Amino acid sequence: MGSGFVGIAQQKPDLSKLKSAGEKIASWHEYCNELLGRSDYNAVADAAKTGIAISPDDSLRARTMFSLFAGIAYENLKNYPVAEKYLNYAVETAKEINHQNYLVLALTRLDNIYSYTNNTTLRKQVISQLKLVGDTTGNQRTKLELYNVLGGYYRDINNYDSSIVLRLQHIDLFKKLLKENIIEDTINLGYAYTNLGNLFNEIGQYNKALEYLNEGANIIGDHALTGN
Repeated sequence: MGSGFVGIAQQKPDLSKLKSAGEKIASWHEYCNELLGRSDYNAVADAAKTGIAISPDDSLRARTMFSLFAGIAYENLKNYPVAEKYLNYAVETAKEINHQNYLVLALTRLDNIYSYTNNTTLRKQVISQLKLVGDTTGNQRTKLELYNVLGGYYRDINNYDSSIVLRLQHIDLFKKLLKENIIEDTINLGYAYTNLGNLFNEIGQYNKALEYLNEGANIIGDHALTGN
């Protein structure tokens, strides 16, 4: 889980053939990525627990990484109490080793869980932590993710003005990173436009809604989601 959950299809590694802990962790990381890419969440959960077991006690980075795999797997299996356990562990250890990407990922998944389970108190705590990261980070990719998450949060609590501001910041930063070739994900820029258009539609600003929906449609093209 370095640059993301993307792996090359492979067979289950035979760890007995690998000598060092680092080799075993790297090989098992790729295997977890492969399973997650196939959305085989039961297998991901089992593999993640194996990953934690083979990680030395002092290898917090590896233990955090495999805990994230487990948390995401159990979230998708809708076993939220277990998912929370792994994700909260990942939050604390990511802070300890100062790994911002892992921290943001863990907090974002917890935000999804608390939104789904309508746990307002814990969701507010998670959002406060994400805001703190946003105020201190110089990583533009991280800011992009946080604008998106926070924009969704403010929409959920009916603070439409704040949500609109954050979604506009998300779009502006998205375009900047595309122009600088830092990211290449043009389709999701289209979805960012349609999300903002849908928000304007919800509050009855239909001209604005059409403006942003049309912008999104021009970018998404044949990839358009039903209803947009």
